[in-house]
Amino acid sequence: MGAIVVRGETGWVYEMFFKHHNNGRRVGRRTECFIRHTRERARHLVLSGCAYCHPHDNYCKETGRKIALARALERVRRDDRRLFWQAYFARNENEKEKVSDGK
Repeated sequence: MGAIVVRGETGWVYEMFFKHHNNGRRVGRRTECFIRHTRERARHLVLSGCAYCHPHDNYCKETGRKIALARALERVRRDDRRLFWQAYFARNENEKEKVSDGK
């Protein structure tokens, strides 16, 4: 999955992306969320969150992404958080369109 672009009403642009760490062992499995501010050609990491999987739990990328994103957005204003969540859930719609178009 590539970066998810979030555009604010005032013109700001952010990209959020996820990294999954599943080493095949029960210990150390986690999902990280990174949100970076994009201005012209420069990108600056501004927020991050991490979800750790307990050794007795099943590793699930979707659950890890949601927890990591929620933790990354803890200090963000409610209105802006809504934009990030809308973009996150809209990513599935965009992927479904690509598959149905044959791309």
